[in-house]
Amino acid sequence: RYAHKIDSLADNSEKSKAEGAVFAAAILPRLHACSPGAAATVYENMKVGATSTSLSAVKSAFEKNLICMGMTGDDVGGVYDIDAGAFFLGAAPMNENKTSGGVNILGIVLGSVLGGVALIAMFGFLYMMKREKAGNPMFKN
Repeated sequence: RYAHKIDSLADNSEKSKAEGAVFAAAILPRLHACSPGAAATVYENMKVGATSTSLSAVKSAFEKNLICMGMTGDDVGGVYDIDAGAFFLGAAPMNENKTSGGVNILGIVLGSVLGGVALIAMFGFLYMMKREKAGNPMFKN
């Protein structure tokens, strides 16, 4: 967002630059763990006193590392121009097909395990009902 404000909207105010630098400082360690080069790109573009800021460079550095950082394009979104009724040029949400390709393994495993447990519980309940109706309850007083 701040790279867009500074680069595309030419908002060179101290406020926008400072907010951009603070945001970058917060995310740089996480980005650096995925790609030191991408972190350096973001740092050089967003640091206090940066001579220039390139939205495309900052956006590309993040998009290439979203999966590594455990995020998706939906988590990040884009910068929307209400007046134009569209995203700002170069600030649209990323195309998931560009970097996506990984499958959410945790979701699949967790869903499968919980589904299996629910299925076993359902069959156990039905078995207990069958025995109860046959006059041979599982639990006797």
